[in-house]
Amino acid sequence: KAEGEDGRYMLALIPDNVGVSGVPTPRAPRIRLEEAPGVKDGRFITKAKVILESNTAEENKNADIFYTTDGTDPRLNTKSRKNYTQTGPFEITKNTVIKAYVRANGTPNSELADTIYTRRDIDTRYIVNFLDAAVENTPYHITATTKVVAKGGEYIFVRGTQGHYLPVHFDEASMEKMPEKGEYLTDFIAEAHIVSLPEGNIVRGAHVIGEYAPLFNGVSKEMPEGMTEDISAEPDEVNTITTANARRYVRINGVSLEGFKMQAQTGHTDTQAAGQWILHTDKGDGERIRVNHDILKPTFDWDAADTAKAVYYNVVGFAMIGDDGEIEIWPTEVEKVSVTNPVKAEISGNIISKRDYYAATGSYDMDVEFYPYTTVTLTPTGAGAMPTIYYWISRNDKEKVPSTAMWNVYSQPFAVTRSCYIHVMATRSGYEESVHTHLDMTLGEQHQLISVKPIISHRLNEENSKYLITIKPEDESLAEGTYTIHYTTNGSTPTTASQAYTGEFEMPQTGGVILAILKEHAKMHPSSVAHLNISYIPTDIEGIDSDRNGSDVRAEGDSIIAPEGSEVYDINGRRVAATGLRSGIYIVKVPGAKAVKVKVD
Repeated sequence: KAEGEDGRYMLALIPDNVGVSGVPTPRAPRIRLEEAPGVKDGRFITKAKVILESNTAEENKNADIFYTTDGTDPRLNTKSRKNYTQTGPFEITKNTVIKAYVRANGTPNSELADTIYTRRDIDTRYIVNFLDAAVENTPYHITATTKVVAKGGEYIFVRGTQGHYLPVHFDEASMEKMPEKGEYLTDFIAEAHIVSLPEGNIVRGAHVIGEYAPLFNGVSKEMPEGMTEDISAEPDEVNTITTANARRYVRINGVSLEGFKMQAQTGHTDTQAAGQWILHTDKGDGERIRVNHDILKPTFDWDAADTAKAVYYNVVGFAMIGDDGEIEIWPTEVEKVSVTNPVKAEISGNIISKRDYYAATGSYDMDVEFYPYTTVTLTPTGAGAMPTIYYWISRNDKEKVPSTAMWNVYSQPFAVTRSCYIHVMATRSGYEESVHTHLDMTLGEQHQLISVKPIISHRLNEENSKYLITIKPEDESLAEGTYTIHYTTNGSTPTTASQAYTGEFEMPQTGGVILAILKEHAKMHPSSVAHLNISYIPTDIEGIDSDRNGSDVRAEGDSIIAPEGSEVYDINGRRVAATGLRSGIYIVKVPGAKAVKVKVD
């Protein structure tokens, strides 16, 4: 403040780095994080080193920097502030607010500098916590003590002290940090690999990217200190796997495998099938599970003959959610098992239809339709000692089947009288039980056993002197060569040993009864008997198929008008009354005249 020329006081402005006394005021210090892996844009992973730098003039470079990390003002809080000039750089391990100022003797305090640094990873002490709560695009600091129990391709599988397994994937930039099987991990950074399923999201495993590779620490070949018991890996025995089994180490016994060696049966190309098998549980009788054998690469010698005989395997590996969300198994071991040869079945009697097929699993399955009963005979296949054959009859292929220890021991052929599903297997000393053969038995209907009935028709020859007889199936869709027709003309009941019908034939002039049956090759019984009664009445009348209007023989309504003494016959030669007639053709024999054919509408 100074006095002006007019005697008034005025306020003069001075630079902000100069005190009232004319001494420069120190500038606020600079706050920064030391460059290191995981430090980026004021954020860090696990920990970071903080550096404070003075901006004072050269003559005041010995000024002190004071700071706090609890959010308070270091100019006021003398208890918690620290002298950076004495302590130097310091480490932070959590979200931290840092405030600092410069103080130099003989100068005012600098302005306050403040900033906040954020830790972007989350500490996870146990694998189960990561599996239950991890979210995408967030780094996790996994501090659980784990052991690598399997390695293959870009993956390792680690197991924690609490028994949980975690698949860990390494990208190309982090592969050099990939530990070996049997090594221990106590400290690494990874993100969660999330898979979306209809029932909700699930953590497929952990993912180590190049940014995290320098922070992959704590790898040791020796068991970490403080552990009193080593981490072991024993597979859980299961019958099948679902998404509920994700990331479990499992063993499935008694499965059949279908893979690239069987592409002729599956229709797969080499490219489609080379990295994938299909596992059939319960020796081919259970679930179908996809197998990815290209990652952990089990030692496996698949003999080409395995595709042509009954064999099965015990598979050990990890249940994993595939990239498409489907469950699959990544095998670490595949063991071929010596098995008893499968059982064949023979069906005898009352068969409507039967289909035999050799399943991909090596079982001799069969579909049978029968009525009213049939007999099942079970026989072993292959050479060697006679096996013991077992069978179980269930209502259908969906019904739960008990342990084979409860099945019936086969001793002789047995009858089947209802629709059912029969499971069959065999055991032999020193071998595992065979794959299961299945018989799908269906009780059909009686008419399916009986052939269709034939139709007998006739016509006059060109001279109107004889009848020509034709016999054909009632079912016009019946193909030639799938049936035979047999007939008689002497009134006796026809059988399959009677005269075979080969084409149109003449009826004797005396007339008579034609009886015929039809026998389909695929059906057990011939048809019922069809018949036609022929009574021959000669006539020379032209246009015999038309009415003779205006004549003395005519039809009126349901009656025929004819001269007295006339006789009326139906088309089959039976004499009928001249009144109350049904629609059809009738023959009227007039006394002393030729016969006349009359149509009644």
